[in-house]
Amino acid sequence: QTKRQALEPFVLRPFQQKLVRGMLDQWKRLGYVRQAWLKSRQIGTTTIGSGWSFWRTALNPNVNSIVVAHEIPIAEEIFTKAKRFYENLGSDIRPMLRYSTKQHLEFDNPSDRTRLTHPGLRSKLVVATAKNIHVGAGGTFHNVHLSESARYENAEEVAASVLSAVSLVPGTSI
Repeated sequence: QTKRQALEPFVLRPFQQKLVRGMLDQWKRLGYVRQAWLKSRQIGTTTIGSGWSFWRTALNPNVNSIVVAHEIPIAEEIFTKAKRFYENLGSDIRPMLRYSTKQHLEFDNPSDRTRLTHPGLRSKLVVATAKNIHVGAGGTFHNVHLSESARYENAEEVAASVLSAVSLVPGTSI
């Protein structure tokens, strides 16, 4: 969804292309991504982070991703992007969807009867807020997107909680 209130294909702008190239280069060299972006406002980094998390989660098996925003309305807006990505995937690659709530997409077979033989991706995408300093605690995540982390009231506590849920292994990104 654009600033002109239109729904258009997701085409990276030059600045976004540079960031994505850096992520893909690191992914290729190391097998994982660890990046922090210092940037100005409204240049599309949240869309890139959301797109990356969605791509990794909705098109790959056994991937858990979390997006953490500084406040609830922003978390809801980011999650709307993920749902829009899902709704606009081609039917040939759109994964089965077991759960779709205000904060959670689970890409799994919705049928209890056939889930054991045809499980689906067993991947999930969760959106949360930094208001909960224990966000991510007890979970295992492969992708973490910390949106507007400079605005977190308890940034150190949130980082300690959610970042400890991601191992430094191939296939992960922060």
